[in-house]
This record gives sequence, C-alpha cells and structure tokens, in this order.
Amino acid sequence: MNAKSDPFKAVGDSNADDTNALAKAYAAAAGTGRPLYLPPGVYRVTRLPKFASHATVSGAGADLTTVLYEGDETLLALANVDGVSIQNLGLWVTGTTGTAIELVDATRCAFDSVRVRGQHDADTPFRSQTGIVLAGRTIGTSFINCDIDNCGIGARISSPFNSFTESKFSTNYTSIWCQDGSIGAGLAISNSEFVSKAPATDCHLRIEGDAGRWSLTNVWFEGAQSAIVVGQSGGNGPLQFGMTNCFVSGTGAGLDIQSCRHPYLANVIFALDLNGLADSMLRIDPANAPAGIAINLVNSVVREFPVKTFPAGWTIYGNGGVIEAGGPTIQGADGRTWRITVSDRGEVGVTPAG
Repeated sequence: MNAKSDPFKAVGDSNADDTNALAKAYAAAAGTGRPLYLPPGVYRVTRLPKFASHATVSGAGADLTTVLYEGDETLLALANVDGVSIQNLGLWVTGTTGTAIELVDATRCAFDSVRVRGQHDADTPFRSQTGIVLAGRTIGTSFINCDIDNCGIGARISSPFNSFTESKFSTNYTSIWCQDGSIGAGLAISNSEFVSKAPATDCHLRIEGDAGRWSLTNVWFEGAQSAIVVGQSGGNGPLQFGMTNCFVSGTGAGLDIQSCRHPYLANVIFALDLNGLADSMLRIDPANAPAGIAINLVNSVVREFPVKTFPAGWTIYGNGGVIEAGGPTIQGADGRTWRITVSDRGEVGVTPAG
C-alpha cells in the first residue's frame, strides 16, 4: 500500500504533517493484509501507528525514505507484538529527549537496513536522545544492516536476548547500555562496528548489573573514551561475556572487565587509540572477575600481555602454550590440589588451591 497514493496522499516534503496520512495508509494495508510502502521523501510525523503483529513496513532505502520526529517522546512504540518487519527506511529524531524505537514484550521482530539517528555530536550533545529500547520480554528480535548514529544512547537493553548483525554504531554518547537492574539482559553482536571520536562518545558498550549472556563475534571498537565496560566495580556483572575475533581500541580504556562470572576472550586484537595508554588496553578486576579464559590475544605494543594482567584463576592460551595466571596446579594422591608459586627471589613453593 503506497502511502502517497489516493486517498492517503502523504506528502513527504519534511514540512507537511504526514501523521494522519500514514495512519490511514497503514490501516488500509492492514485491512487487506498488504505491506505499507513509503516512497522516497521525508515524512514529518508526531508518531507512527502501533503496528500489529506480522505487519510489514518498508521504504525505498534508509537514506531515501526518512520519518522525521521532532517530539520528546517515542516515535515507534510496539508492545506485545510478534513478527513485525521494518525495512529500508530511516528514523530521524530531533527532540531533546526523543526515542526512535521502543519494543516491550515483542517477539521475533526484524529491522533490516534501517537507519536510526539523532542530533548528538561532540559540539552539540544530545545525551538524552535514545535510538532503540529493548525492554520487558522482548526476545528474538534482530537488527540487520542497520545504522544507529548520533544518539545519546544508541540502544538501551533490558531484555533477555536479541541481536545486531552487520550493523554500525557511530558517534553515540553511549552506543549500547545495559543498565543496572536489567537482570538477565543479554545480546548477540556480530560482524558489526562501533566508531566515533572522543569526546563525542564516552563508551561504546556498557553492561551493568546482573545481566545474562553477552556474545560478540567479529566486532570492531574504536574512538570512544572507553570501548567496553563489563560489570560494575561493586561486583554486579553479567553471567557470561564472550568476545571472539574482535578488535578493541579506546582512548581511555579498551576492555575493562569490572565484574563477570564467566569471561571468555579469543583472538582479540587490542590496539592503542589516540593518546591511549598501554596498560589500559585490558583491565580485569581480580576480586569480581577472578576466573576466565584468554586465547591468542594480540597486543599492539608488546608480544604478549604480561601474566600479571590476568587474575590468578585465569587460564591463558598464547604463543608460549598454556599458562595459568596464578601458577600451574598439581593434584596429590589424596585429591588435594596445590598451586606452584615462584617468589621474587626465584624460590619455588606451593600453596593450597583446593
């Protein structure tokens, strides 16, 4: 159903208010089981319709079809829906506290080739603008080939497990934020990139509270004050955090693991960003992330990360073989376990390990 056709007559010139025209076009499309199509143009609205389950809405392209929202509430709010598909269009929020997309208790929705953007940058901060909110029991929702740009918060996550694939986060103050209190919240990110220039971006990925499973595969991070902060110094952090085949760089900190029960790092490249410090590329809190696995990490400054980078319970697989950060362990005939230690003077000893 073409939103510009009779009798809907959406204008799409960025000046006319197309709210009612799009609502009527969607109602007609839903009544006949057809998708809603928005031809090229900039459609200024005060809200978008509350699309029902299995609705399909598409534009001519993320940079050709744009829905402009100048308010301070939410442009597209969906709750208790299943299988909504949004594709090939842009959502542009200019209100100081506006939100582009909010999903609550939504299942298996799909956003394909959608651009979400706000007004935030280093010179004109809009830190209260939000691109995407995934809340409640929203699960199985995917963002594929999407761009989330210039928002205060690119995506705020408090729901169990959804995904971003082939997507790009650019110049958001916080690209993805799992806030304290989001128990069990999780996310999968793959083949995506996070780029910016400080001070426009404080942190690309911040995971707070007793979150669930976070999985990152083939993801690039650069240009933020802190690339990734996992958990909180007080001891609340995700159940699991894994990175595989990723690149991490930050002006202040690369990967800062403050709290996590099961961290796993494999084939991750750590590089210095502009004005970065070598000892800030990877930080791990020994009290709240005491055990984990690191496999073939690449340090752009030295050949290997010093063993002291890792808490005693970590196991490190690198060019030199397998190393336990706290020293190798042996088990006696009585079943007791001992850890071999070496003092500053080279004296070998053992300490009980369990």
